[in-house]
Amino acid sequence: AEITPKLLAPPQLEKMEVNGSSRRVTKLLGEDGEIVKPHGGDALTVKTALNAIGYSVSLVTSYLAGLAGWFSGGTPHSELATAYQTLITPTLTLVSYAWGMIFLLEGFFVISQLFRSYQEDPLVRGIGYKYFSACLMQTMWGVTFGFEKMVFASIAMSVLLFFLLWIVKEQWYIVDEQRRMVEQSSMGHAIEKEEATRTANESASRHPLLRLPFSIHAAWIMVSTPWMICVALVA
Repeated sequence: AEITPKLLAPPQLEKMEVNGSSRRVTKLLGEDGEIVKPHGGDALTVKTALNAIGYSVSLVTSYLAGLAGWFSGGTPHSELATAYQTLITPTLTLVSYAWGMIFLLEGFFVISQLFRSYQEDPLVRGIGYKYFSACLMQTMWGVTFGFEKMVFASIAMSVLLFFLLWIVKEQWYIVDEQRRMVEQSSMGHAIEKEEATRTANESASRHPLLRLPFSIHAAWIMVSTPWMICVALVA
């Protein structure tokens, strides 16, 4: 009997515009309706490696500058902060707890994003190089504050706040897009709906690891930036 080879149709490229913006969700649908996820390849590995390096440098610098006082003649940041008193200077206890929680949660994030299953999560992919840039600004602030260059320290903290808010905004957009994909796929292909729902549920279960660290960090820097500007004015 003659065997006729089955021709597979090329995947269809579908684009969904979300809320009238230029941001689009791209999907590859095969003949059987299965969604093919894109892989970032080497570029994604570079980003996750830079995130780990940036976090490590920021953590070490914060310890050396903040506790050991390497850049301020042995004077820790806590004593420098009391030397530049303002009306909005936070208490040392609050500062210690805030930074401890930030580095702990971001440490969990850095470890988790080294695994492939987390690297492919949209919340991780959307961060790009922004977290590495935030770590550089965090390091720069620690060094300049230790040398008592308060103007440069306030600039570094302001740029740090910019990158953190950018991350929070991008992750919010991603979560909103996933929600809309579930809503719009409810009237479409059953497999497509199931895949969109599963992806959204997976990301939601990872929010404590992938979103919470940046939300807390951004909130703390939003409080610290006005204080840092006041320090620069009284220095």
